[in-house]
Amino acid sequence: MRTSSADKLGLTDTVVFDCDGVLIDARASYDRAIEITVAHFLADIFGVKLNAAFPTQQLVEALRGTGQYNNDIDATAAILVSIAANLPSAEVAKCLQSRGVGAAGLQNTFDSEGFANRTLTLTDMASQGLSSFVDKVKAKVPNLALCIDGLLERLAYPGGRRRVLSPEYSTNTTMAPHC
Repeated sequence: MRTSSADKLGLTDTVVFDCDGVLIDARASYDRAIEITVAHFLADIFGVKLNAAFPTQQLVEALRGTGQYNNDIDATAAILVSIAANLPSAEVAKCLQSRGVGAAGLQNTFDSEGFANRTLTLTDMASQGLSSFVDKVKAKVPNLALCIDGLLERLAYPGGRRRVLSPEYSTNTTMAPHC
């Protein structure tokens, strides 16, 4: 605390702590934190830069609208799983095995309007929470199941091994070229 603030603190009668967002709506800062985190992992894992046209806010709103994604870690993981599920499996595997070395042309794929739309449509399967969503994505894109597990592992997803990783995936497994 600054010394100049100590005198003012002595004049304080009441401190109001708003932990549930009733007095101040902090949702925008949480949504921005999700966007920043998604951008960080896109760059770190896939070597891709999040562009302003990518509908991160729409994805967050769609996930929040399910009532299952008040946890920002789950929302971030769901967005990244949606993104990975729409990329070529060989490219996802290559990116997961190297840090920040994106596959050639991956930025162009990511920047396409069709890619954003495919990513948005995957969130339609997210209404039952992250574990169920991951299972549905793995069923829809089975060749990416182990890659999705690897992605969640790279995210250091809390409880990921118990909640969402395939039983056949382990950290001792070396991912095959197609995961």
